Amino acid sequence: MQKEGKPNKAAKAQTLLSLILENDNMSEEAIIAYLKANVKNAKKEIKAALKHIEDCAYEMTMNNDYEEYELEYEDETGIPASECDSNDFQRWFEDKLLDEDLAKIRTLLEELMNENLQLRLDSQVNANSAQSPKELIEAIQNYEVLKALNILQIGQIERKRIGKDLLKVCDKAIDSLIDVVVEDSKGGKEIGKDIKGAFSEFIEVDYNRQGFKDYSGEARKQLKKSSVYKLREILESITKGKSIESALHNSVFYDKKGNFKPKHKELSFIPLNTFELKVLVEIEEVNLGQIDLSYIKSLAALFADYAWWRTNRKDFSGIEQWDTSKINDMCKLFTGLKDFRADLSKWNVSSVKNFNSMFEDCESFESDLSKWKPKKAEDIAFMFSEAKSFTSNLDAWNLSKELVEKAKYLFENCPLSQNPPSWYKAVFDMDNPSVALLYKLVKIRDYARAKECFSKLQTLSKEEYIECARLCFYTEPGVISTALPDKDFFTALVNQAKSQNIHIPISNEVMQKCLRFGKLEYAKYLVTLGYKVTIDKQNNFGVYVALKSNPKQEVQDILRFFVQNLGNEINEKFFEALGFNPETRGSRDNFNEKTLDIFFKELLAHYPKEIFTDKKMLGFFINTDLIYILFNNGIEVDLQGVEINPRAIDYYLDKYLPKFLKFLELHLLQADTIVEHYIYYPRDTFVKVSVLLLFLDEFKNKLTNNNIQKILKQFAKNGFDVEKLGTYEGKNLYEILEDSKYKEEILSLLKIK
Repeated sequence: MQKEGKPNKAAKAQTLLSLILENDNMSEEAIIAYLKANVKNAKKEIKAALKHIEDCAYEMTMNNDYEEYELEYEDETGIPASECDSNDFQRWFEDKLLDEDLAKIRTLLEELMNENLQLRLDSQVNANSAQSPKELIEAIQNYEVLKALNILQIGQIERKRIGKDLLKVCDKAIDSLIDVVVEDSKGGKEIGKDIKGAFSEFIEVDYNRQGFKDYSGEARKQLKKSSVYKLREILESITKGKSIESALHNSVFYDKKGNFKPKHKELSFIPLNTFELKVLVEIEEVNLGQIDLSYIKSLAALFADYAWWRTNRKDFSGIEQWDTSKINDMCKLFTGLKDFRADLSKWNVSSVKNFNSMFEDCESFESDLSKWKPKKAEDIAFMFSEAKSFTSNLDAWNLSKELVEKAKYLFENCPLSQNPPSWYKAVFDMDNPSVALLYKLVKIRDYARAKECFSKLQTLSKEEYIECARLCFYTEPGVISTALPDKDFFTALVNQAKSQNIHIPISNEVMQKCLRFGKLEYAKYLVTLGYKVTIDKQNNFGVYVALKSNPKQEVQDILRFFVQNLGNEINEKFFEALGFNPETRGSRDNFNEKTLDIFFKELLAHYPKEIFTDKKMLGFFINTDLIYILFNNGIEVDLQGVEINPRAIDYYLDKYLPKFLKFLELHLLQADTIVEHYIYYPRDTFVKVSVLLLFLDEFKNKLTNNNIQKILKQFAKNGFDVEKLGTYEGKNLYEILEDSKYKEEILSLLKIK
């Protein structure tokens, strides 16, 4: 369907405008051919066609709400509409409404209006027939953009030899890069199955307007910011008549003064952003030593190989040559690379601010970093944690006291923990032990020195013990950490406090972290010190996640440990803390049924059954649909007189008729028991009604169901007075059954004459 305002096809024939109106996906070659044949009036025809398209574009923008397109603009450009240049958004909006083909024609006409038309027409013919230099083609095929730029710069290639075949080579190169990033993309022709693991933290793919994730589309969008795509733009402008020099100088590779930005012209690759760099380093054929980092500011997690970060790179030769003088972030750069051994002694890290976890878990790393000058460092936490072979002398590093005091786990399980740099010793003066020094050491998790300092202090006050323990488990707000204090240190702290008759409390959150993040053995250790697993509504996540999970052995072990070392009383508040809400019918559905059954079996095995058959507890179990677990485990209960939420019964009528029957058999319900039923329309509220009338209204035409017949018989067995049932929506029992084909049979089952 043609959009409102789109060019009218009733225009006069045999003009450029009429040809465009007849075929709004008219090719550039066809337009150039027409203009070459009608060169005398070419400028006039271009102007007329361009004005018509611009008028149509303006009319369409007046008939469409731009706010509906703001999210799409941000999705395509990465720039929020509220922050972009208004002219840029207006042009994008017009092009979007015109459709891609017509927008391209408009851009072409604008170029032709502003160029030497005859030169452009001649160059277009040359570009279509030109055979491009082989060395330029090979450079593009190998993503060697810097090499390609050098070939263009040296001036040995005539402009007429730059053909349109190069644009296709660029397109194929970009397609092959998409294949590097996306599983089953088929060169971007398919949306792909997923982003490959090595790139999952470097590109985010959201659902599009059609409700699916276009992995290839997102990768292509990101690669439009790449050096290969920018080279394509240069080559395209050359094929359209620009000189090689002009095309180069108008590109991102030159500054406004005409200076070439890349620092190392002799290299081959010039990634423009961290994503492109990540793509290149994951291609094993790419020599790291041939990469120019002139445009790169962050190397964060580039080669990390742990948790969500992955790398396929095995050969790191050439990385020692990298010019890192402009890099400001090396966080997690090599984390998890146990066999990493590259020589980084000549790296320039003078601009780096973030070194967090840079060499964490690099067990084989042993490069000499003595000449590094991390003068702008702001975070060195975990930098050499678990770097078990690293022994370099770092005395010459000039690091501030404030920086060192917050450097958690800096030398954990690293040889330097035994003989730290002089600046570290100066900040943590072990010759002058104090409580303040103890706090500092605990805060940065240097437990080796914390133990030494603590042993030199005779005693602490109650407040000091409590504060020290708090610091052991403390994490900054918003930070998820599974780090736990050294057992030897914490044991010494707790035992010395006990010797002074002081109990050190720990937060309920601690045990939940242990259960949630695979630290069950540490939780068992805490139990040996006398601690219990106590939950509250804010700190239940360890057990809550276990109850939602499939009952694998690990989950069963967690639940068994929890039950055996419980610090709570078993009552309604305990189950509410677990996430069972008596006001939310069916809240049990949040949990795995098999796991929940295993959990209750543990509870029933360790605690007196009387706890679970208390009248208040039974009411809670009914309201939360946990009562069936008692039934399944053969627990005899008396439901007569148990108070329940009158809205809960509606839930059982909707889903669980066998349980409803059980309630009748155990005398929880009588025919005249008043329950509350939700009315969607027209009231959108709860109405009070006797349970038998509600049941009949729901199931009067479903008597073939065996459970329904059993329930009717049980109502009759319990006995009731029809007059005391009242009405439901103005109808008594007989009136409700009036339109039921089973009326007589129902009355018979209820023993009503």
